[in-house]
Amino acid sequence: MIEVNLKKRIPEANIQAEIYHRLKLEGVSRILEYKHLKSRFDIMILEEVGERAFAKGIIEVKSWAKKGREPKWEGAQLQKYGKLGLPVLVCGRWEEIEDAVQWAKGLQSLLV
Repeated sequence: MIEVNLKKRIPEANIQAEIYHRLKLEGVSRILEYKHLKSRFDIMILEEVGERAFAKGIIEVKSWAKKGREPKWEGAQLQKYGKLGLPVLVCGRWEEIEDAVQWAKGLQSLLV
């Protein structure tokens, strides 16, 4: 039997799955792991117009320790995302999921 240490950090996949599920319940259009120009976006928030869909924002999922110093997200990935002209939210803890859902819901009021 393998003992699982749940005190360290929650895996990114679990955080991503929970955000996706809650967005689905809220009726927010979204897609996971979308690839575009050599980038892969964890969760892309969409606006559907007829049979077309347009990106409205990106939720980048990280897995940070439950407690400790505030993490930083920097580097080439952040710079690349910034060039797209889309709002980006980073969610790295289970406790931040509801904020991510509310942020995504707020994007629905923005025009494409």
